[in-house]
Amino acid sequence: MMHWSADVWSAVASWIMAVASVGACVVGLFGLWTWKKQDMWKADKDLARRMLLTLSHYENAVRAAVNMPATADPSTDRRAVAQARAEVLPLSQEAEAVWGKDFPADRLAQALRLEGEIFATSADSPDHALGASPTHSGILDLLHRELQHIEAVLRGKLGTRR
Repeated sequence: MMHWSADVWSAVASWIMAVASVGACVVGLFGLWTWKKQDMWKADKDLARRMLLTLSHYENAVRAAVNMPATADPSTDRRAVAQARAEVLPLSQEAEAVWGKDFPADRLAQALRLEGEIFATSADSPDHALGASPTHSGILDLLHRELQHIEAVLRGKLGTRR
């Protein structure tokens, strides 16, 4: 049986401590990397959730304005649409800044143009209920498709697909 001197034991212990220190650093760095990634995912998820809720509110406001009876006050519904749009715009700018080309800003711009078309064509016939016009319902369907595409992208950010 071999007898090691105190110097040998000291050298072996130093090597073991060095390897353990490197291992602890690697584990610590991996933990920080995971935490950072999780924090970024959480921020993405929060932005996607807020954007989904705001888009849903916006679409509901547009639908309510389109489907209002001819006797209703159109300015109330249009104010609701304008307010919903005002909530969508800053979130869309944030999403575009954070996700870049992953966010379909062109689809949102198209949806906003379609909303403008609905109200521009309703100005031509103010006595006519918006929802009664085939033109309005067709434009509303196009707007819905644009918003569905955006929602699918946002659900991907949430980790859910429908």
